[in-house]
Amino acid sequence: MVKESQKIVAVDQDIPVIDMSLERSRVSMQIVKACETIGFFKVVNHAVDPDVTSRMEQESINFFAKPVLEKKSVFGYGLKDIGLKGDVGEVEYLLFHTNPLVLSQLSFGNESTKFGVSMNK
Repeated sequence: MVKESQKIVAVDQDIPVIDMSLERSRVSMQIVKACETIGFFKVVNHAVDPDVTSRMEQESINFFAKPVLEKKSVFGYGLKDIGLKGDVGEVEYLLFHTNPLVLSQLSFGNESTKFGVSMNK
């Protein structure tokens, strides 16, 4: 169940937007600049079905709302301390491998079904 406070309401206007329909070298430069300046970016014109994106966002919200101990059992989950200049905190992440042959050999615990179904519908 998603808490009201976990729903994505709006994207900050200062977040860099990477347009994948542009020339590859330009896209690459934009990604590098976004990573160096703000650390993340939004991708548009990526040809991923909006329904898939919405389902993945929802499953991600559900996953990251779980207790850390439960998330640690999932392949690709990480939790790191961050902050070198007084801005101390933690960052959580979930890495996905994109090669179907590799994915078939990995275990994601109970989460594999949810994320896999989200991507394959």
